[in-house]
Amino acid sequence: ILAECYGVAVLAFARDLESRESILWGKHVTGHPKEYDYKDGTGFIGVEFNMGPPPYPLEYILRDATGPEGAFHGNVGKETSVIVDFPFVTARSTPDSILGGEKLVEALENGLRRYGW
Repeated sequence: ILAECYGVAVLAFARDLESRESILWGKHVTGHPKEYDYKDGTGFIGVEFNMGPPPYPLEYILRDATGPEGAFHGNVGKETSVIVDFPFVTARSTPDSILGGEKLVEALENGLRRYGW
């Protein structure tokens, strides 16, 4: 399962009905970190447009969803951030799309189980 940027929230909100734990519980993931929220130029390239703050800080939701045995990795300052913690491949943002897709193919074809942290 590959999710990118704020799309990783879908995985965080998918929860066990009884325990209320996210399917990401105990996993390592990436997504849009707090440092990249609320900034001009983070959503659209080549235009002067600020759509305002995101509806929620994704980093906090992912930290909660992964629990104490998992982790959120924002990899702030690094060019790309893609995490594989099988069966999940998570990518921080749009520039990570190609690497995310490549890691998904590696997971499916070559059994890649862990990458990126």
